[in-house]
Amino acid sequence: MRLATVPFMVVLKVFDYFDYIVYRVTRYYFKKRGNDTEQGVAVLTVMEGIIIVKVSFIIIWQFYPPSVTAQFKEVKTLAYAFAGLLYFLNYRRYKGKYEMLEERWGDETPRQRKVRGWLVVGAMIAPFIIFIL
Repeated sequence: MRLATVPFMVVLKVFDYFDYIVYRVTRYYFKKRGNDTEQGVAVLTVMEGIIIVKVSFIIIWQFYPPSVTAQFKEVKTLAYAFAGLLYFLNYRRYKGKYEMLEERWGDETPRQRKVRGWLVVGAMIAPFIIFIL
């Protein structure tokens, strides 16, 4: 395996996790909303957004103290614009893809579904815990 392909493989693995999270959240809301992936995309966008904001603040705080960054008025506007862009990109990626995701993970055993379901719940809670820390 070439060293240059390793980062690409990591990115693909991260997308697998995102795909599964969207699939499970969409499946949870399936009876209410059908195979519309909007709920899954919204959950994924919030998770990604919180992690990206936290990492961004950690980097910014290396150059500016938190008391100075609290005065940045543009940060709120940029955060909303970024969240909108992130939602748009996720929606575009997953729109109409429920059947593909169902085909990929629909044959899980009940044990796999339970274990992976708890991992999805953990993945949904982790960004909030990370944000608090």
